[in-house]
Amino acid sequence: MVTKQEINCKRNIKNKDIMQKKLLSLLVLLMTAATGAWAGVYAGGWCGTEVTWQLTDDGVMTIKKDKGSGAMEDCSSNEDQPWYSSSIRNKITDVVIEAGVTHIGNYSFYGLTNLNTVSLPEGLLTIGHMAFRECSSLGSITIPASVTSIGQWAFALCPNLATVTFSAPSVGTLIQINARLKEIKAAGGVEAENKRIAGLARYFREKLKKSGLPLRICSDALPNAVTPLSPTNGVSANEIFLRLKDEYGIWVCPNGGEYKDTLFRVGHIGALTEKDYDVLIDAMLDMQKRGIL
Repeated sequence: MVTKQEINCKRNIKNKDIMQKKLLSLLVLLMTAATGAWAGVYAGGWCGTEVTWQLTDDGVMTIKKDKGSGAMEDCSSNEDQPWYSSSIRNKITDVVIEAGVTHIGNYSFYGLTNLNTVSLPEGLLTIGHMAFRECSSLGSITIPASVTSIGQWAFALCPNLATVTFSAPSVGTLIQINARLKEIKAAGGVEAENKRIAGLARYFREKLKKSGLPLRICSDALPNAVTPLSPTNGVSANEIFLRLKDEYGIWVCPNGGEYKDTLFRVGHIGALTEKDYDVLIDAMLDMQKRGIL
């Protein structure tokens, strides 16, 4: 006969076994979560005082706001990246930045050569300079309409970046204008830029005169911004424009209306150099040799 005391003793032992198993399961769960095995997490940590990052085994890195403003920290070089270790950076193929993140830090993804895709959220405000420089596998990116500033060389030396889409075209235009104005300021301001443009105009006109091409500069009061040209041998100005565009990949400014076949223009404003005019003159000399100018 089993006494009541023996039954209670067995129950206590059983309860202890169950509790131990529960505690052991919880301990294993915590340990696997901490090592990343449970969720497929490869690495992770902080990339700002209020922003975290997590890289999973499939190469996807997720950036998310923990609290506050959601700004990623700025790095002083790519070596300051939290994921700079080669065992981590070489594994990153996709970056997903979640809603709430407002700033991508300077140098954040610089040199991630295996990065293929980037997803940016609406609400993102700024992209730091050098942020995606030398991401050689990146093929396209969409900039949200909320972005108001993109740092210098943010997408420099990305040879496969074929498409950059701005959700709001006007924002893209303003960003490009802003970047260009900063370049002008850094190069010495408006006076220096006007002097550069005048120098390009003078270089092109002198080189054209020496070339012997059948083109006349058709204005006695020339602005520095543009040089109007008219063929002197009866060749259509519009045909010259089309040939340069289609056969040489060079764009000049065509005319319309009654001046369509008698006048085209060569500009001197923008990211142009003397080398560009050398290429243009050489192309027109080649057209002359071929009998089409």
